[in-house]
Order: sequence, then structure tokens, then C-alpha cells
Amino acid sequence: MKYLLDTNAFLVGITDFESLRLSYQRVLTDAANELVISPASIWEMAIKVRLGKLDLQGVSLDDATGRLRVQQKIRLLDIKQSHLLRIATLPKVKDHGDPFDFLIIAQALTENLPVLTSDRKFVDYGVNVVQ
Repeated sequence: MKYLLDTNAFLVGITDFESLRLSYQRVLTDAANELVISPASIWEMAIKVRLGKLDLQGVSLDDATGRLRVQQKIRLLDIKQSHLLRIATLPKVKDHGDPFDFLIIAQALTENLPVLTSDRKFVDYGVNVVQ
């Protein structure tokens, strides 16, 4: 099965795999699964590193993301025009305005992908969130 990881699930996979929910650990370690991450997540992490809001404990973002992508066989999900256009049709969800999440949500909905996320707001958009 194919799964989309949001930024937080990807980061926790890099920094503290054991703290992930057991169901997420199973998804990530099952070789039969296809794992993808949105370029929006890489962009979000790059901005946070630049602003000093994300500390990768001396490891470069390139090395950290590359290591996890190789270890877990995670690939980037290409951004399509249909993903971008889907953002315009997303419902307005109270207290949620994260543009990175909007792209991840639009990709999940357009591609019909279940998402690994700790963000409860994703469900409000109709995203299939792995429990």
C-alpha cells in the first residue's frame, strides 16, 4: 500500500523512531509499503532550519532526509497541477492556515493516499489518517 508522511511523521522518523505509534512503525518498516513525502515537507523543514526552529543535532538537512529516505525507501511525491488546484477547493477549517499542510492535504486527497500525521486537523479535510 502507498502512504504519505506529513512533515512531523517524517521528522520523528529521523530523530526518534521509537516514539512513533506502533502502527506507524509497522507502516514504515513493512517492505511491501510504498512511502512518499511531499516536497512541501522538505521545504518546511528547510525554512525551519534556516530560522533556527529546527535542530537536527549537527546533521545537515540533506543528510538527515537522505538517510531516512534511503533507510525507509521514501521517495518524493511529485507536485502536480491538480494538487495545486485542489488547494483552492479545500474547505475552510477553523484555526488552520498552514500552507505546507494545504499542499500535503491536497496531494493526499487527489492521490487518495492515507497519511501518517499527528495533526488532527487533517481529518477535518476528509483525509484518511492512519490511526
